[in-house]
Order: sequence, then structure tokens, then C-alpha cells
Amino acid sequence: LLDNEHITNELQRNQNEAVRDIAVAGDGSWVIIRDNNFVSSAGLDERLKSALSRFYSEQRRYGNERSAEIREAKATNERERLARERAEQEAREAAEREERER
Repeated sequence: LLDNEHITNELQRNQNEAVRDIAVAGDGSWVIIRDNNFVSSAGLDERLKSALSRFYSEQRRYGNERSAEIREAKATNERERLARERAEQEAREAAEREERER
């Protein structure tokens, strides 16, 4: 398996990314699967390449959408927190004014 110079080069090139799987077909074509992408030889079946590309693209899109939702939820929480604090401060100030006016 690792006698393949191209696979070895690819593994050495991206050592900071965890390899989840390596598959080598009988014809010598290969694919390296990582968490966020894949790399394959030129001879890999086009349907497989297309399916993997679609999968990773959908995962990136989902991740981006989910990150945007989380950012918006955090921003909403922060706006609500600030509004509560403002209302509490205004209530304290009104109570203090009322107390002074007595």
C-alpha cells in the first residue's frame, strides 16, 4: 500500500490533517479520506470523485449554515442581555429618583 510513491508524497505533504481511510483499487487508483477533504489519483472512478466532492461540499455548506445560525443566536442572546441590563438599570434609576423626590 505505502509502496505507492504518490500516496506517500500526499501523506507527507499534509501530515497535519488526520487520515481517516486510504483505499487502493486493483488498478492502482487510490483515494485518501480526511475529515474535511479527500485526495485521489487521476485514475479514480469519476462517479466516486463526484460523490465525494458532493459530500464534502454539502458538509461545508451545512457547517457554514450552522455556524451562521450559532453566530446569530449568540448575537440575539447578547442583544437580549443588554436590553435586560438596560431595563434593570432604568428601573433602579427610576426607583432612586422616586426615593429622592419623597
